[in-house]
Amino acid sequence: MSDVQTRMPAAPAVKTVTDTLGRLLTVREITPDQQLDLFEAAGDQSNNGPWLGMAMLAACVIEIDSVPMPAPTNKMQIRNALRRLGSEGVSAVAKAMKPADDEAEQAAADIVATAKN
Repeated sequence: MSDVQTRMPAAPAVKTVTDTLGRLLTVREITPDQQLDLFEAAGDQSNNGPWLGMAMLAACVIEIDSVPMPAPTNKMQIRNALRRLGSEGVSAVAKAMKPADDEAEQAAADIVATAKN
């Protein structure tokens, strides 16, 4: 009998955030296989960093106001997801998906700025 154990990565955490329009957005980090699917959906835009960054934000959204938002599978669906989110939704998702290190760094910068005043 083998002592080898298969360990699966933890499921990405689900977060909720409210955008400036008052919509409740449910988001989660996309998994590596979902990232590959998104690269495929992006087609020729998969080498365009800014475009792909926006597409990734759209793909992170799984619900808007408890209405499921399916993962986009082509460029038209990516664009439609971004239209549905609008600038308000994209900003809220970007803030929610910002790495914890960035939040800690910002908190430290805020403390320093307050101390200077």
